[in-house]
Amino acid sequence: MRKLRISVGMQDENLLYDGHYGDSSFFLIFDLDENGNCVFVERRENTKIEEHSHGDINKFNEIIRLLRDVDVLVAYRMGPNFINIRERSNKVPFLTRTRDFNESLEMVRKNFENLWNEKRKKSEA
Repeated sequence: MRKLRISVGMQDENLLYDGHYGDSSFFLIFDLDENGNCVFVERRENTKIEEHSHGDINKFNEIIRLLRDVDVLVAYRMGPNFINIRERSNKVPFLTRTRDFNESLEMVRKNFENLWNEKRKKSEA
């Protein structure tokens, strides 16, 4: 069965973070299968390194390291490293345009096939 590991950038237990993904308070990690079953894995605290400039590559590297086992980064909003995530990592960014956690999770479920295909393209590259 196909599965994706997703990370949701959170402000609190109910709302996605309002700012850049890399500034999220913490990340909720889930495994989502192709049938829409979603299993909570863990909560990861964000290490939040100091940014020396907007879009700091060190911040990008730290988020990639922290979420190394994650396939999809789910966010309300991405920051300047969005392009780096999309182009220079094996992660698939997914913007929800809503801060509501339950709505966001449902959007990810509905887009499983597209997200799976994006992940597959990245792993073949």
